Amino acid sequence: MATSGGGKSTLVRSLLLDIVKHNEKMNGLVWLSEETEDDFTMELHKTGYDSEKMDDIHIVSEMNAEATVDINYLKHHIQDKKPRFILLDNLTTSAFYMDKGFEHQAKIAVDLKKIADDFKIPIIVFCHVGAAVNDNISRTIAPNDIRGSKTIVNLAPFFYIMQRFVAEDTIIPTIKIIKHRGQDIRFSIFGLAYSRERSIYFMDEQINFEKFKEAFKKRNVL
Repeated sequence: MATSGGGKSTLVRSLLLDIVKHNEKMNGLVWLSEETEDDFTMELHKTGYDSEKMDDIHIVSEMNAEATVDINYLKHHIQDKKPRFILLDNLTTSAFYMDKGFEHQAKIAVDLKKIADDFKIPIIVFCHVGAAVNDNISRTIAPNDIRGSKTIVNLAPFFYIMQRFVAEDTIIPTIKIIKHRGQDIRFSIFGLAYSRERSIYFMDEQINFEKFKEAFKKRNVL
């Protein structure tokens, strides 16, 4: 979860490249609600990726959809492409979620959980925070800041929050582990190193809480 413009799409590309780099013939599905397939591919070209390794990655954009976009439309692509993982960018702006009531959104969260269980595949879901939340608010972003229903937070076995601090002219992107069901962790906060030329995160660094607080205090605040 992150703010609008908070680095979610950059993280999508970074994760995708990391997955295909370390796995042979990794069949995957990238589901887009805010970008066209062409837009996503153009941004991907900036990363200098190995195009041959992307042969088994299927990119689907709701903006290019020729049918009604609902949860069954997603299921159809899963049944057809049989991906081993899904990157869903982004749920909170998806046509089958965005303007729906909380009850409907909660059902979609349950449906996604069931799809992951039924097909035995991880679904990595990206979400926006609410409109009133920004990176430089007077506190750190919390799970309840998610836009719309809180059900997706409750059901996800792993949950991460991205928050960028702008201190003078320096952008400090961080990612915090909020939930890590069944996993022991030593660190919960990481800094992300960003490549402007490639438009991806290429490295992460453990940050202790004191260093995190120091960066937070130095942030630019209007």
